[in-house]
Amino acid sequence: MKFKNIFLLPFTFLACNVWAQIEFQQGSWADIQAKAKAENKYIFVDAYTTWCAPCKWMAQNVFTDKGVGEFYNKNYVNFKLDMEKGEGLTFAKTYQVNAYPTLLYFNAMGEVVNKRVGGAPAEQFLEIGKNTLNPEKQISSLRQRYNKGERGQEFLRKYLQALQEAGEEAEYAKVTAEYVKLMDKKDWILPENWEIINATADNNSEIYQYILSNRAVFEEKLGKLEVNNYIIRAFSNEVNQVVNAQDEAKLQALSSKLRGVMTDNADNLVARLEMIFYTSSGNADKALNAIDNFLMKYSSDWSELNSIAWSYFTEIAQDDLKVLQKVAQWAKKSVSLNKNFANTDTYANILFKLGQNKEALKYAEESVSLGKAAGDDTTTTEELVKQIKATLK
Repeated sequence: MKFKNIFLLPFTFLACNVWAQIEFQQGSWADIQAKAKAENKYIFVDAYTTWCAPCKWMAQNVFTDKGVGEFYNKNYVNFKLDMEKGEGLTFAKTYQVNAYPTLLYFNAMGEVVNKRVGGAPAEQFLEIGKNTLNPEKQISSLRQRYNKGERGQEFLRKYLQALQEAGEEAEYAKVTAEYVKLMDKKDWILPENWEIINATADNNSEIYQYILSNRAVFEEKLGKLEVNNYIIRAFSNEVNQVVNAQDEAKLQALSSKLRGVMTDNADNLVARLEMIFYTSSGNADKALNAIDNFLMKYSSDWSELNSIAWSYFTEIAQDDLKVLQKVAQWAKKSVSLNKNFANTDTYANILFKLGQNKEALKYAEESVSLGKAAGDDTTTTEELVKQIKATLK
């Protein structure tokens, strides 16, 4: 697992449910704290940014839920704060907000008692709010118990779950190291332990070496795919080191190591590694070739193909028609895997730039139809249709 990686409801739906949504208070952070203290209530803070898709999804789908609104309005003073504007800049530094959204919970005295990094559906978000009101389930209480020396396996599992949800990677790794020492190695394969071990995969660890030495046993119990995915995650730190070092000899050594331990998808992994490496190298030609090799040979993710194609189109290759020919193939492959509003719009834009206007119009019009059917905002694509039609008159 990595501690790190949206659909908007129609406006008419939101309008008829406004009365049930969370009521976010206006004012400064000091005002919110004063209000909570006066009312003896906990504080919920939605720490967001304007560009964060999960933040928008929470605002549109979760904060408007009737049950969520009723519960949070009754038990919390609710506050939204943009982490990239005004008071949000200081708030983010003070409370170490590094990912969005971060859901923060404070007691009436203004002390952090719970934290969740990332969005959550209404039912789960409601559960987080209820758990926060229970001191036994607050991360602050669990941390106090840990600091006082409590080390039972059941307690540590509970604390690790809280640390995972809070995105506290360093503390999670530290507590995991203690947790695994409390059990026999043969018990690492048990579901309740494997989930924790899997989250801190490291190819320099004793756990990794044990799993590799007993690979057949773990594959029989957990499945080959699960074990392979664990091994891939275990190489994350080494991959980052090689990419940061920008040393091709180290790249080749790591590629050989991956081929040696992976029973499946080794070529796929090496191609992805090369794509990441050369994209960070500053060598545009090598980066393009590595990206093209990986996307066209190995990627089966329409979203990945579309995202990279759009990034290249808008940021790198707007006026390089030779490069755009390759980028168009990435977008075309994305459309072939899963035709939708996003990738047909990308493909239409690229075709238009290449001067293939009739084909561009076909995909632009299709994109508008797909977008409207999905409830997306198709304004910019409709404008693209007008621009293309103007050239065909």
